[in-house]
This record gives sequence, C-alpha cells and structure tokens, in this order.
Amino acid sequence: MGLGRLLPWSVLMKTTDEEVRRLAGTLARDGDQESIVRFLILGSLRYDREQLEEMLEISKMGLVEAILEGSSLVQEVVEKAVTKALAEGRTTEARRSLCIVLKAKFPGLETAPEIDSIASTETLESLLETAVTSTDRSIFEQALAAAVRVN
Repeated sequence: MGLGRLLPWSVLMKTTDEEVRRLAGTLARDGDQESIVRFLILGSLRYDREQLEEMLEISKMGLVEAILEGSSLVQEVVEKAVTKALAEGRTTEARRSLCIVLKAKFPGLETAPEIDSIASTETLESLLETAVTSTDRSIFEQALAAAVRVN
C-alpha cells in the first residue's frame, strides 16, 4: 500500500516507452492486481491493447481482457472530463474577458464579487456584450444585478 500504487500513474507523465516498459515489468513481477488494473486503464489512454499486453508480458489474461474491453468506458469518461474542462475553461475565459472590459470602461466593477458568483458562460458572455455596448455604468450594474438574481 506504499508508493508502488502510484507507479501506474507515471504512464501519463513524460515517460519514454522504455521507462513504461520497465514499469510494466515491475508491476507484472509484483503481481499486484490493483496496480496492474490501474496501469491498464491509464495505459489505454496512451497505448493500444497489444502494446499493453506485450509490456506486461501476458496473453489473454481474463482481468486484462475485461479492463481493455472496458477501455471504451474509460475513453467515454475521459471525453466527458475533457468536455467539462473545456466548458469550465470557456467560463473562466468569459469571466476574464468581462473583467478586462470592465476595468477599461467602468473601473472598479471588475472586482465585483457578483462576477465570481456567476457560473453560466452564457450569462457572462451576455454581460460582456452589455459592457462592450453600454456607455452608462448604471445600465451595466442593473444587468449584473439581474444576472445574479437569475443565476
């Protein structure tokens, strides 16, 4: 239960193929099923089935088959995580852009805590549009207050 359980994660780091092969050999020799499963799941993001089997020096091991067949599930989870991360990045960028415009047009509003409470990208983009097109600070303040109420 020591650091050996962290070894499979190194497959996602800047490791060479040779380093990953040595890691696989270590895991196969140790025979820790949980670490092998982690290696297979994480390794499937970087290598194909045949490469992973070769690295572990195994052939058609039941556990390996089940894990690798389930790698589409892993891929689906990764894709969902990437989609979520992209959405969060888009929200962060919309918030950042809004603050840049507010700092230039309505100094002081860029630090309004209400802006950080808005989680909707669409709302932030709408506020950005209002900030860009508005010449009256109070109009933007009203739009911000309305956005916070809705959010």
